[in-house]
Amino acid sequence: MQMQVIDRPDGLTQIKLIGSLDIGGTGEIDMKFQGAVTSAREHAIVDMTEVDFISSLGMRIFVESAKALKRTDHKLILVGCNANVKTALNHARLEQLMELVDSEEDAMAVLA
Repeated sequence: MQMQVIDRPDGLTQIKLIGSLDIGGTGEIDMKFQGAVTSAREHAIVDMTEVDFISSLGMRIFVESAKALKRTDHKLILVGCNANVKTALNHARLEQLMELVDSEEDAMAVLA
C-alpha cells in the first residue's frame, strides 16, 4: 500500500492511496494516515481511484479519522472509489460518517 500526501494551496489535507487496504496494506499506512489527516485539523480529501480492495481493517482507519475530524467540525471525503470498494463502504453504512464522491470537483462542492 502506498500513501502520498499532496500539498494544496487551499490548506486542505489531500491524500492519495494506491493498492489494497487489506490487513497488510492497512498496517503499512495506519499511523501515517491518521497523523496526516487528524493533525492538520482541516477537511481531508482522500483519492481512492487506485484502491482496489478494502477490508474491515481498512474501513476502521477511515472511521477513526472521520470521527476525529467531526469533533472539530471537519469532514473526511473519499473520492473515486471503484464499485467494489464503494459497495463495501455502503454495506457498512460508512456514508453516514464520511462523504463518498466521484470526483475532486464533487468534493469541493460538498465543502462549499
